[in-house]
Amino acid sequence: MDGTYEVFINPSGTATGIVTVDIHDVPPDVTTRLVVGAAGTPMVVTTPGQNLAPTFVVGAATNVQCVSRPVGATSIGYTVLSSSGAILFPITSRTGNRRADDLP
Repeated sequence: MDGTYEVFINPSGTATGIVTVDIHDVPPDVTTRLVVGAAGTPMVVTTPGQNLAPTFVVGAATNVQCVSRPVGATSIGYTVLSSSGAILFPITSRTGNRRADDLP
């Protein structure tokens, strides 16, 4: 919506210093279909705040391992969601490794 917006920044406790604020027009999330057992699929984030939202198809009670190899990001966070959008496995790590057993 058109208008003037304010960014309210509240430093913690007695913190002081300089804060640099950047505002970005964030494009839609990057999507793709991953294939279980295939080579990894490179996905590119072009703007801070943009997310990646790949999907994959497996049968019930399938055991999968999700491995990411971030380039340029020191830490990534990702979550495995069910087809209904429920959180199955929240993950935050530098390497992005997680074994997800018994998907519903």
